Amino acid sequence: MSCHSSNHNHHVIPDRGRGNPEKNTKKKRLFCFLLFVVWIPIFMGMTVRGVAHAQTTTSETSTSTGAINRAPTDDTGVLPFAPAKLFSQTFELNPDQLALGAKITTTATTSVEIPPVTSTALMIEIKELPPEELPDIAWASTTMSTVWHIDVKNPDGAIWLPKPFITVTFPAEGPFYYKKIVYFWDGNKEDWRPLPSETDFKNKTVSARYPLPYGRFIVRDRASVFEGIASWYRWENGNFAAFRHLSKKSKLKVTNISGSARDGKTVTVTVNDYGPEEWTGRLIDLDYYAYRQIGLPRGGVMPVRVEVIK
Repeated sequence: MSCHSSNHNHHVIPDRGRGNPEKNTKKKRLFCFLLFVVWIPIFMGMTVRGVAHAQTTTSETSTSTGAINRAPTDDTGVLPFAPAKLFSQTFELNPDQLALGAKITTTATTSVEIPPVTSTALMIEIKELPPEELPDIAWASTTMSTVWHIDVKNPDGAIWLPKPFITVTFPAEGPFYYKKIVYFWDGNKEDWRPLPSETDFKNKTVSARYPLPYGRFIVRDRASVFEGIASWYRWENGNFAAFRHLSKKSKLKVTNISGSARDGKTVTVTVNDYGPEEWTGRLIDLDYYAYRQIGLPRGGVMPVRVEVIK
């Protein structure tokens, strides 16, 4: 349907300036002068404030994240890079501090937990490694920019073996829905090897238990495994799900990882819809029929692991 009609009554604005051209020209000049005097300074002030705000924001971001900052260009026109500030610190704990075990926290998302130790003190060295402290092959086989070095030892140099294992915790960065795995560097095999890892969805961290007092670690995504929150909906009353990361007809293994009495229960579902949307914070929506096989529907949501079958 057309939005125009021949029956519309058009309101005509009279041309008031046409009767006195000279007077009209003076008015236009006065208007342009006022526009220049009043609005240009205001606009320039807004622009300057906007640039200053952007510079402050960029500076704060670089400082808080430890990002690599670009230095000013030199005579060659090349942008040299200043290295990021790497964390490095040694902690000394006495037997009293270790009697019940201890947790060393370097940042909000990086920590080392030491099991209970009797009759000895320990030194714990925690640092981020620069590229030159790892063989080239170690960097060639990972896209990670942060490698953590952890060394727990007796002050007198005697070998200390953790019983039980130590626990290392690192930030779970990148696409959070992908399963995060802690890897350690195996110098004998010259490769990164995975450790059984657990994700903390609330704090966005990943932890792993490690049997030795010395190691170098990175965190990687496992692209075929997802972890996140599942909800349910009533639709086809079958083993179906809405999932935005894979196409319809994909088959998935969904496991309850809530730590409840139903932890570990699994169900195989077929993707038959797209969703839930990213803004909901959920990973997958299960049909009510599938959800109740591994969880309690009255809870509404539960943490799950989703593995791709085909």
